[in-house]
Amino acid sequence: MDPSMETPSRRYGGAVAVLATIVCACAAPAAQASFGIASFTAQVKNADGSLTTQAGAHPFVGVTSFTMNTTGGKPDGGLKDVRVDIPAGLVPNPEATPKCSDAAFAASACPPATQVGTEQLTAFLLLAPTTVTVPLYNMVAGPNQVADIAFSIPVLAARTDIIGGVRDTSDYGEFFTISGIPQTPALISSTLTFWGVPADPAHDAERGRSCTPLCVGGGAAGAADRVPFLSLPTLCGPPLATKLTAYSYESPSAPVTAKDTPPTGIVGCDKVPFAPSVAVVPDTTQRDSPAGAAVSLRVAQSRDAAVLASSHVARAAVQLPEGMTINPSAANGLDGCSDAQAAIGTSRAVACPSASKLGTATIDTPVLPGPLKGSVFLGDPK
Repeated sequence: MDPSMETPSRRYGGAVAVLATIVCACAAPAAQASFGIASFTAQVKNADGSLTTQAGAHPFVGVTSFTMNTTGGKPDGGLKDVRVDIPAGLVPNPEATPKCSDAAFAASACPPATQVGTEQLTAFLLLAPTTVTVPLYNMVAGPNQVADIAFSIPVLAARTDIIGGVRDTSDYGEFFTISGIPQTPALISSTLTFWGVPADPAHDAERGRSCTPLCVGGGAAGAADRVPFLSLPTLCGPPLATKLTAYSYESPSAPVTAKDTPPTGIVGCDKVPFAPSVAVVPDTTQRDSPAGAAVSLRVAQSRDAAVLASSHVARAAVQLPEGMTINPSAANGLDGCSDAQAAIGTSRAVACPSASKLGTATIDTPVLPGPLKGSVFLGDPK
């Protein structure tokens, strides 16, 4: 058509059509990525920022950081739960510092000596990403919990607990979970920094004052012992991966995972101390008579941050004193306990017959507040 023949209405209609196309193109929302982990790192570092690789060493800090997928600064989905599985042998020690009570935490009055690090988080707040840093406090753990590390953002009046557990059906390494993360504000990223030696004065600048003006508290740790909170594995070998598992509110049964593996494995095992001792004490000194025995295996453990952690026990074999023997006929009439009844390799309760019990066992470890107590049973013969 000759443009000169167009009527005003036709020209107006054409302009509207073009404008509508431009507006629709501009107003079309950006494609949203799926819920997922954009980045994840887990490192143990020296004070100079280099990676700690010495077996049994106590690093300056342990840092776990992750960022979720976002579109336009807003998270792609709501992060509900997080689990971090750390390498077997990497041992946090909740008994390294005093512990804060629930009442003191609620009153924002945790003693400075109970702080074990910081949490820096970024959340989508007031239409934009907002970043804050808050202290991490060592709390009194509940039943069946290895550790409870808590932080809160006073402005939001929300307490968050990082609960420690043990992979007791596999390699006995530890894991940490954060459950029920608030949907509002939506979490974008998190950087947990644990102090290798919480009482180190090098951390005093961050102690309780790291999140001003949102947080209260502050001050040095005082005369707290320099007991290490973190110890590296004592088994040398290839690099060990840390695994992050994230669950969304939208699809809680379809978690996403990420792994971070350091470039260098654990080295220097020849420097790791190991000084075990064993004692076998019979409950009678009468010759040629039935006797019970108390068998004690001890491995020296140092609480000095300047000393490498003792090597972990991989296997123990005890040779009885000459003349002390086990009488197989004494087992006649006793029941045997099967591996299934003993719940070996599971988290189930032990169900061995009472007639298979031969004695008791107690294990003391510096990373738990009290001893672990159990029983010794006669196993089914192989």
